[in-house]
Amino acid sequence: MATLPTGTVSILFTDIEGSTRLLQRLGPDTYGLLLGEHHQVMRAAISACRGVEIKTEGDSFFAIFVSAHDAVIGAVQAQRELAAREWPDGVRVAVRMGIHTGDVQISSGEYVGMDVHRAARISSAAHGGQVLLSGTTAAVVSSVLPDGVALREIGEHLLKDIEAPERLCQLVIDGLPADFPPPHAVATRFELLPAEMTSFVGREEILARAQELLVGTRLLTLTGPGGTGKTRLSIRLARDAAHAYEDGVAFVALASISDPTLVLPTIRHALGLVEQPGRSALETLSERLAGRDVLLVLDNFEQVTDAASSIATLLEAAQELTLVITSRIALHITGEQEFPVPPLDLPTDAEEADLDRLARSEAVALFMQRARAVQPDFSLGPDNAATIREICARLDGLPLAIELAASRVKLLPPGALLARLTKSLDVLQSTAADRTDRQRTLRGAIDWSYGLLPSPEQAVFRRCAIFVGGWRLDDAEPVAGAAGGLEMDLLDGVGALVDHSLVRQVERDSEPRFTMLETIREFGRERLAEAGELDATATAHADRFAALAEQAEPALTAGREWLDRLSADQANIRAALRWLADHDIQRALLMGGRLWRFWHLRGHLREGSGLLTSLLDRPNAAEPTSARAKALIGLAGLVYWQTDFDGARRSYEEALAIARAVGDEAVEVETLYSLAYVRAIERDYAAANRELEAAAELYENQGNSVMATWATATIGMNMSLAGDHDAAIPMLEESISRFETLGEAYGQRNATSVLTRALMNVNQLDEASEANRRVLELSLADQDITSLSAALHDAASLAALSGNLATAATLTGAAERIVDESGGQPPPSLINRIEAMPTLTASLSEEDLEALLARGRSLSTEEAVNLVIARR
Repeated sequence: MATLPTGTVSILFTDIEGSTRLLQRLGPDTYGLLLGEHHQVMRAAISACRGVEIKTEGDSFFAIFVSAHDAVIGAVQAQRELAAREWPDGVRVAVRMGIHTGDVQISSGEYVGMDVHRAARISSAAHGGQVLLSGTTAAVVSSVLPDGVALREIGEHLLKDIEAPERLCQLVIDGLPADFPPPHAVATRFELLPAEMTSFVGREEILARAQELLVGTRLLTLTGPGGTGKTRLSIRLARDAAHAYEDGVAFVALASISDPTLVLPTIRHALGLVEQPGRSALETLSERLAGRDVLLVLDNFEQVTDAASSIATLLEAAQELTLVITSRIALHITGEQEFPVPPLDLPTDAEEADLDRLARSEAVALFMQRARAVQPDFSLGPDNAATIREICARLDGLPLAIELAASRVKLLPPGALLARLTKSLDVLQSTAADRTDRQRTLRGAIDWSYGLLPSPEQAVFRRCAIFVGGWRLDDAEPVAGAAGGLEMDLLDGVGALVDHSLVRQVERDSEPRFTMLETIREFGRERLAEAGELDATATAHADRFAALAEQAEPALTAGREWLDRLSADQANIRAALRWLADHDIQRALLMGGRLWRFWHLRGHLREGSGLLTSLLDRPNAAEPTSARAKALIGLAGLVYWQTDFDGARRSYEEALAIARAVGDEAVEVETLYSLAYVRAIERDYAAANRELEAAAELYENQGNSVMATWATATIGMNMSLAGDHDAAIPMLEESISRFETLGEAYGQRNATSVLTRALMNVNQLDEASEANRRVLELSLADQDITSLSAALHDAASLAALSGNLATAATLTGAAERIVDESGGQPPPSLINRIEAMPTLTASLSEEDLEALLARGRSLSTEEAVNLVIARR
């Protein structure tokens, strides 16, 4: 047993799907022959790829490979041979396989460790003929897959008896089946409903009727004009019904999109499902929701009604799925139950005479609640009861219109409010014959509220209506003044709009963010066009988000700050790109090229590549310019992650030709650097590193020593990831020295982290520990939280390798706490450490381990770092 591999290995489990049925069909003798042939195929593939057969039980195999690449090749060879064989009685031998890369030990002659169990669970999640890889294995082999093999993301899944969800990928093997049902995994429950910022007033009977209808249908569409409270009703309906749906409920906001093709990707993203290369959003949703008892709320569907057929297809594919949709119009698809949402109940004459009954009527109750929000001592009495009742009646009981009116009681007593409101509604009633009565009422209420604003506040309102999906104040400042200077402070103007319920503040804990209901935003945009300010404001809006794209580009791989910022403004980015595409194609190309890494890291591969393709295909975009080259680089990066490596190569090569033709060395070197990763797909590290060396030389010629050093450090990292740690170490050490001389702190930390793990893998633990301490000191000084969490994980691994298990567990708890608080950590594909947790779970009791992890989580970041430094 001493010769068996230990440490970090790749583990393969396999078995025949339906073996019992095969035995019953073929009988013992024929099945025995089949099983012998199966064993012959498996053993030949394992042996040919330098694997070690550990155990065989019945039709199952357990094998260990030192190299993840070898494990993948072995699985591919076995599947191809199994598919090519002719089996007795024409049966199909469908073998499911799972591969996981992790740490193992040998105890009492047996392989032990949590990673062994994880690999077995991954295999159990697969279907016959399918090869599933853990996220760890996929990260290791993604750039070195054999010819005719690609990776397909299938998202995170809970595996039996394993607490945290596992990211799974499937090997797609040319010539073999590639489409399988969802994995045999424990499904996560969705709990994705927005918080209710204000109390739910009235609607008990309407809610009860909606609940009755929901029980008997899989598609309930709440219809009615804007402002009738469809969204609030849908959220309360879903919240109250959540217990009846085994797999949970989720809310998907569609107000910020107008392209029907984005509906399904938006649903996929809202559910946290990973985009799968080569798979449409419909395919992903159909697979992940099939057989799952889920309630989805789709809000504001009227803007994307052409997507109704896609919704029908999704309902057909996912038979347990239930939808609640809010829309101004019905979808008109089979099985739809429409429920027109009525306005709030208005008080009767009898109720007007009884103040207690009047206060309980829905419309008046809402008016009073919102009025007291702006004037706490506002009360209902004999002197204003008739007036308040008349205000609610004039507003047809529409919740949004009542909220707008009630927000004014701080300045206007009910009598004055009614007089002004009546005049506004009468004017609108005579001029807007193309609208329904309630549409006229709502627009009249908005117009009335707008008309009461002083001129400077009106300008702030209509110009902020250019934003789609919300805005920050620093975004609004350059945009709101573009059509002429504002006559008031922007913050004061937005604050006044919030007070008047025309704008809502949706974020308070960090940078304030504001939004408008879509009905109000439509009205504001109309006023913007009427004022002759649309072109100037839209241009300034596009300029702002093009500038943000330029500012964000170099920081998109540094952490989540800019990724979160761009995610919040994704609808604004779409609007800016559309405007630039129609008015300045070169700037649109440049902006799109700068955003590709955002689309990649946030799982919008299909949308990003579609946008860039549509820009590049425009006739006026054909000119070979630096902007076109930049967009081509972005498109190549996105299709690369969609496993279209030929498409990536073509786009990179066209970009390289353009860059050289126009003499743009900055684009040329970026393309060379990127082409190195395409070379690595074929495991041609020599070619990849030649591209990096050429990029380094160009960077040096441009005087960009920082990026030249990054290219060199990347060569060292590639060598380490490929297992050539001895060659990587001196190159990384040289890069660290150069980064230090150049004052490039992040580069120094990054390269030293890679060096730490390379040294760890060649058992130079003292040197690795010293490098790890340097990373911790540098990261703490700059408050680089992402690097700190990774370095503490490295420190935990080093402590475990040195036998200091209590310290290792404490540091692991500290690192996990930082990861949880920061919401991110370095990509697994850049990490090649020997993890501590398998050793800890194998060596410590569950109680001791949990106590030490809890102690680590209680430490401040400084205390955790000092725990490592003190061990010097």
